[in-house]
Amino acid sequence: MTQECETDHDDVVHYSYVFWLSRGKVLKRVFDLRNEIQQFMQSKGKPIAEFNDPKWMTEFAFVTDILLHMNDLNTRLQSEDQLVHTLFDHIKAFVAKFKLWEAQLAK
Repeated sequence: MTQECETDHDDVVHYSYVFWLSRGKVLKRVFDLRNEIQQFMQSKGKPIAEFNDPKWMTEFAFVTDILLHMNDLNTRLQSEDQLVHTLFDHIKAFVAKFKLWEAQLAK
């Protein structure tokens, strides 16, 4: 991975990936405040057309939800004083949830 990014500091690359996961919290906040953001942008003469598109908003909500779940898993895996079987249980639970979501989307 570090060769792909041409860096000698793999911890920086790791931090960037972990930081990307925490963006789910930012997306959640934007989603929660979408009406207020839309009103503000309209008052500035720059409405956000995507906020009025039901398909786009559905996809935005889905991505936000997935990123929040991934961030939760990431946080659980980084908790201190955990045994390997506990970490594995967290991963198995996430995979089970993911399969459930996949089945629900297929319907």
